[in-house]
Amino acid sequence: MLQGDVPERDLATFVLPELGRLQKTGDQWAPYQIVDQGGIVVGPVRAFFAELQAEGKSASTVRSDGMDLLRWWRFLWALDIEWNRATRADARDFTRWMQIANKPQRLHWRHRNAGYSEKTAPKPRMTRKKIPGTPNAITGEASPGPQYAARTRAHCETVLRTFYDFHLDEGTGPIINPFPLDRSRRSSRANAHHKPDQPFKSERAGRYRPVIPKRAPLAGHSDINTTMGYNAIYPTDAIEAHRAFIARRRSLRPSEEYRTPTNEEWDAFLAHFEKRKLSLGTCARAFGRSCIHEHACVRCSLLRPDPAQRARLAEIRDNLIARITEAEQEGWLGEIEGLQVSLASAEEKLAQLDAEQVRQRQVVDLGMPRFSQIATRISTARGPSS
Repeated sequence: MLQGDVPERDLATFVLPELGRLQKTGDQWAPYQIVDQGGIVVGPVRAFFAELQAEGKSASTVRSDGMDLLRWWRFLWALDIEWNRATRADARDFTRWMQIANKPQRLHWRHRNAGYSEKTAPKPRMTRKKIPGTPNAITGEASPGPQYAARTRAHCETVLRTFYDFHLDEGTGPIINPFPLDRSRRSSRANAHHKPDQPFKSERAGRYRPVIPKRAPLAGHSDINTTMGYNAIYPTDAIEAHRAFIARRRSLRPSEEYRTPTNEEWDAFLAHFEKRKLSLGTCARAFGRSCIHEHACVRCSLLRPDPAQRARLAEIRDNLIARITEAEQEGWLGEIEGLQVSLASAEEKLAQLDAEQVRQRQVVDLGMPRFSQIATRISTARGPSS
């Protein structure tokens, strides 16, 4: 609860000090720990990390929660407040500071190890990052801004409320959680009377938990049905986001690609598909691409052999074997290597045809139910004789 005489803090000029650190220990029993500026391990956080590990949380979860706890501990250290004497006024000011203040710009670890300070550190020659908040040209998502995102603040509030709930149950923390539940949650849990046929209501968990804005789903699938599978409850949002994604992609492509093709271009397009038919099968080469094997189709991986032309392909293989034998006898060493490459490709095509035929001949036995399994059994038990 709020105390009677709460000092008004000047959060506009408050700067979060870089005190303490979250360090990786390399110990599987305690993968991470928070130490203060004197190198002493923070005991309440260590006990909470042990609780998270007992709950089956991964080391990455412990690290993520540790970053939020380190931020809160630095706030308490800057104001000279003990962790177990923090009030809701302190939690409220911490939440306000994260909502308005910019994220601190830390000195790069390379410059810190080299002995530079924030004033003497060399500036980058060119700015590679875009302006914070600039939307991505492909996905439309905004780049990280200078302030803490709503999801970051919501995660921090959840971690700190869970941390104080743990110590409140253990009897080692304050008698009142500085990060309380929302006022609407005092009497019952969230969605206590939820109907299964209706979507869950958006009920706030913590009083200081920020409202996370809903964003349009990222639609970039080749099929709109795939996108709607992830958004079955709100198909309108999926359709609008998919159309916006297509519009952004089209705006980035050159406008000359959307012109009407000429008769010569259309004839060349149709001729490409006519020239795909070969004696051994079909060429899967894309339109506008030249043949990389100079029409040596046996060697090409894009050749889709026709099962009806297996005999012709076997004849080519036998001919290659005979030519290799002749080249070895005559000493034509310059031709042997190229013939062996063609022979390996021909044998690969034959193996591909044989595997396809075996796969087509395989029959999956689904089983036939017996009559005793599907027939209804009627009990003919007699009653007591009169």
